[in-house]
Amino acid sequence: LPFSDNPSTGLTSSEPLERSLPEIQATEKEHVDNLCRLMEACLLLDPLKRPTIEHFEAEVQSMPSAVPKAPNGKIRSPALLCELGRTHYQLDNKDTACSLFSDALEIARLVNDDNLIAEALVGLGNVHRNLGRYGPAEESFSDAGAIYIRKKNEIGEAEVMSGLAEVYRSQAKYVEAESFFKSALDIYSRFGNGLGLGTALRGLAHTYRVQFKLTEAEVTFTQARDSSTRTGDELGRADALGGLGDIYRLKSMFEQAEECFVKAQDIYTCTGNNLGRADTFRGLGNVYRANARYSEAERCFNQCRDIYFYLGNDRGRAGALRGLGNVYRVQSRYSEAESLFTEALDLSTRSGDNAGRACAVRGLGNIFRVQGRYSEAADSFILAKDLYALVGDDHGQADAIGGLGDAYRGQANYLKAEESFNQAYEICTRINYDRGRADTLAGLGSIYDARSMHGMAADLFIQAQLIYDDIGNDIERAEMLGLLGEMYMCLSMYAEAEDSFVTARDVYTRLGNSSGREKTLRGLEKVARIQKEQGEACGSRTDDVEQSSTAFGNETVSDSGGGESEEATQLSFGDPFKIESLIISMSSNPVNLNGHFCDVFEGFHSIKGKVALKRRRIAGAGYDDDVVRV
Repeated sequence: LPFSDNPSTGLTSSEPLERSLPEIQATEKEHVDNLCRLMEACLLLDPLKRPTIEHFEAEVQSMPSAVPKAPNGKIRSPALLCELGRTHYQLDNKDTACSLFSDALEIARLVNDDNLIAEALVGLGNVHRNLGRYGPAEESFSDAGAIYIRKKNEIGEAEVMSGLAEVYRSQAKYVEAESFFKSALDIYSRFGNGLGLGTALRGLAHTYRVQFKLTEAEVTFTQARDSSTRTGDELGRADALGGLGDIYRLKSMFEQAEECFVKAQDIYTCTGNNLGRADTFRGLGNVYRANARYSEAERCFNQCRDIYFYLGNDRGRAGALRGLGNVYRVQSRYSEAESLFTEALDLSTRSGDNAGRACAVRGLGNIFRVQGRYSEAADSFILAKDLYALVGDDHGQADAIGGLGDAYRGQANYLKAEESFNQAYEICTRINYDRGRADTLAGLGSIYDARSMHGMAADLFIQAQLIYDDIGNDIERAEMLGLLGEMYMCLSMYAEAEDSFVTARDVYTRLGNSSGREKTLRGLEKVARIQKEQGEACGSRTDDVEQSSTAFGNETVSDSGGGESEEATQLSFGDPFKIESLIISMSSNPVNLNGHFCDVFEGFHSIKGKVALKRRRIAGAGYDDDVVRV
């Protein structure tokens, strides 16, 4: 400690006042850096810049105060062993932390101190969970919880609930995680425990985030940031800022995202928290990649990879390699990207991290798909699906199956693609994964678009964009609106196309997405040009276009069997996922009758063969006139 050489308490008290602070040795820094920083802040001349009492207490509570030793030099205080264990845990020295908590547990059991036994068990639970040892983690937390229940220690129970919630979140058991976090929040709120409240809020916000519940996550991260600010929990505030940065990135609010990550980075740097620094570099890398600032993204991912390597954090290093691989992928540097994902896969395999393996294999699938290597992509997505199933990650499994659908679509294997998207949709619906539902609806829409079934595609794009709007994913909503505009153009519904492109343009403008805005402007220009051309041609039309609904070429449209009514047969398409059994394809161009285009399109029915299809009327969400005439 800084004043361990001074036998006199008075001398120790006078040195800080005279600013005669001892030099910090390299071997001591991780234990005393925070103490010295706090002392300097308390000596600031401006009282408004000094820490509040709450801030001071929160900082001191997180620091070991002294290290009494037995005659043989071994630490014998279980309370201080637990404090040191927490310090090493925060610094990502997991093996050291585990050893310290284990020693504390052993001594606490010898002296039969239930409170310290529970405290050591909670520490061990956190370490086990962070190392992916979920069984021992759950057992440690459960044993601690039993002690706290017996001693009627509700704050202890809340801490155990938060710990178990983290275990469930790490295993993608999000329903259980949400329930435990909310139970912990109720207890912390009732007792006015600000530090515990902030911890539970951050855990709940992260749980929302991994489910892409962006609106709930943003609100909860904001509450967590404000709570940590009030209590002076700097590391908690940094974590909340990093979470907010990730939410803003997903909502394409890149300026706000960068600001949050930079603030979090400053806190982690001041507190000497290298793991936090690595995590924020990784977050910044994702922001820069999404904003097409690829050189900055590459620099950030390299920095976080180096820190993770220094810390011996293989999971973090594999994540950094995947992030860097994605940077290369979007720049079409496929060979380099594939090499990085392969390295990440090897690292995750050696460390026994099946969740990391699944992410790496899925990343390889995306690389193969964009290169047109659809067979390899399909194999990768199938393996990723199985790995996600092994670790119980339904969200990852749904995403992998959706990727498999994209691979089959690239092979023009529409039956298998549709089957995959339907399977993914069912999983997403079961687990309330709204982002996944929207993604699969968009995937199904792309199948119908490829088969020139633009009415069905439009309906699915509408549903997808409504979900993206509900969850606050503006960038994907704008993408769907742009696709919807293109479908309306194929259906000669130019007013609706214009409305879709205008809405998409406004969203892209608000987000500062110039490339998306330019794309929608090109769509609007195309709509205007076609409308102008059709307006000039309209004056020459003299034939009644209504005859086109009952005739195709020179033939009357009827059942080829000849024995049935000449009335058009009505086929209901109320269920978009069963369309395969009816219409195989539909031309994007209307039929020309006597020199005029009409409201009829050539299509192929799975039983009847070539048929004439009357265009579906799409208004609003497109459900009022859900009939195709054959």
